Amino acid sequence: MYKRRIRTCISVSIVLGFIFLTQKNAAAQELVDSLLELPQVNIIACRHNEENILDKQLYPGHTDFIDDVGFSQLSANTGFLSAAFGRFNSESFQLMQSAKTKNFYHSFWFENIDSRGERCNGQFRVYDSGFRLGLPFDNQNELVLKMDYFDKIMGLPGRVNLPTSQDNRRTIHFKSAIQFNPKQGVSVEPYYDGASVNDALERPDYRSSIIGMKVAIKNDLFSADIHHYKTQLKNCYGQNNLDAGLRFVEMNFLRGYKLVLGSDLFYQQYFGERISPFAELILKKDQNCLHKFTLTREFEPLNFSQNYLEENYLEVNPDILRLERKFCVSYQIDKYIASRWLVNILFYAHQHKDMSFLADHDFNGLYAPRTLKKANSCGVKLAFEYSWNDDFSQFFSLDLNKIRSKDPDYEFVPFKPKQHFSSGFKCRIAEKFNIDIVGDYFGRRFYQGNLKETLGCYLLWKAKFSYDFKDNLQTFVLIDNLFNDYYEVVKGYP
Repeated sequence: MYKRRIRTCISVSIVLGFIFLTQKNAAAQELVDSLLELPQVNIIACRHNEENILDKQLYPGHTDFIDDVGFSQLSANTGFLSAAFGRFNSESFQLMQSAKTKNFYHSFWFENIDSRGERCNGQFRVYDSGFRLGLPFDNQNELVLKMDYFDKIMGLPGRVNLPTSQDNRRTIHFKSAIQFNPKQGVSVEPYYDGASVNDALERPDYRSSIIGMKVAIKNDLFSADIHHYKTQLKNCYGQNNLDAGLRFVEMNFLRGYKLVLGSDLFYQQYFGERISPFAELILKKDQNCLHKFTLTREFEPLNFSQNYLEENYLEVNPDILRLERKFCVSYQIDKYIASRWLVNILFYAHQHKDMSFLADHDFNGLYAPRTLKKANSCGVKLAFEYSWNDDFSQFFSLDLNKIRSKDPDYEFVPFKPKQHFSSGFKCRIAEKFNIDIVGDYFGRRFYQGNLKETLGCYLLWKAKFSYDFKDNLQTFVLIDNLFNDYYEVVKGYP
């Protein structure tokens, strides 16, 4: 049996660049932070209100479907320009411009990334752009037009044991939508989402289209989301889907106790409907300590989505896969031991059914989703954060978990590390110079469902150095893989 193995030294990647803002406002600063953000550090709690404390990686939570609401509240015109040049002949250019008048507002952005790395997953060229036009009627109602275009050409991994390949994949993704408010507290967004994947391989190309409608309702008693869409994967299948969520406002009882109840409804053609209730019991007697007990039942349909489009190691499974089901129970405590020292402990247990994972079933270097009938997992997560002063803080996070396959066809669950450790610090010097260093350790994981052989553990460090010349001009240096470590898993697969 052949098996694709990658044991490559990813050399240190250094990126230098600058950012220029014509005016700083909330929208522009949020974009800057997202562009320069280091890999997300899984700090469970960090002086947020109780609704945002749950670890988003473990529990995605129940968020509204409608986005861009409130974008019309831009306080000023904004211009944003970012350019970066890095090792491996990589370049990045980003442009954003927004403006607001009495009768309308708009936003436009464009991004170009050209990377020619030493491995196939580092060889790609991306063009990404978007446009928003808003027509506010009053303080509550507005009409928003949205358009997004994504184009990516990337190198494919190639056949078994070939480190590189001359094959290319081109992905085109287009999305258009109209968002409006027929009445106060109600938002409606019909949309079209189309994509195509063209490979230089001897297999059929794929086309997908999604036509859907999103509706969000919010009042003093509850908030509700309804999302109906139809997917069509050319030469494979068409499928109707319905997601609906209902969340009641917090109910306060006794002293410091809060109860949040709600439910989601999932309907997927050929598989019927599923009800997903959830409950959160919160105890917060003061500002220094919070307890939360959560009980959820979750469902996640597996569709031809943007994950397939943007990753050159993934391919489509033309079979209709059952939606993943998960029962979750957790308890967490957030405690300020001192004014600057936060401790968080999270205990959790999950039961998975029809759990999806990636597998290279035909050994062509591309990974397609497969399902594991049943698996159980449990774990504990510890997080500490300490702020020495207003200019220096550090954190530590450790996640230990155990997952077992209950599927007779698979002895192990692939690509799930048993340990994940993160540590780092943030430092500001003379109000101008900023340093961020983050280290992530990932434990060993099984390569396939029926082989005891594991992929090696690894520790990666990343750093960001930035200097603010003025309020509207910043230069930065990003260093990826600071100590030039070896690793085999990228984005969840080899």
